[in-house]
Amino acid sequence: MRFYMAHPFDERLNVREQQLKLQQAFPQHEFIDPFYDCDPFPIIGEIDGGKCDRWDRWAVDFELIINHDLELIRQSDAVIAFVKGPCYGTIFEVVNAALVFRLPVIIVVEPPYHNHPWLAYYATDIFQSWDSLIAAWKEADANTG
Repeated sequence: MRFYMAHPFDERLNVREQQLKLQQAFPQHEFIDPFYDCDPFPIIGEIDGGKCDRWDRWAVDFELIINHDLELIRQSDAVIAFVKGPCYGTIFEVVNAALVFRLPVIIVVEPPYHNHPWLAYYATDIFQSWDSLIAAWKEADANTG
């Protein structure tokens, strides 16, 4: 399966680390990070290097970024969304994945937000940590053996 990794911009390094753990634990699957995989935007390097502000509408082509992300979601079999702090883009990705593309959505969110009604409404599954997601998938693999 191909999983799109939705997450807030400020969590991209943390999620990248988790993505590598997932790839190692489940090599049969593909995990796509919109910031670093699939011909990542050069603007990410400029933002990471402090040359550009991510909110600069003149330096960042928002329409290009959104269409790129939506295309990656469309090409995926499911979405794994990490919800933390202000994550407007992540929430829009979850809603588009669920309503437009009719994909399963797996949400990783810390307590107490794992019980939020909007997340429960759109999520196929909710995990309270990356470790609990990995453990559940390993258990499922062992049971389907």
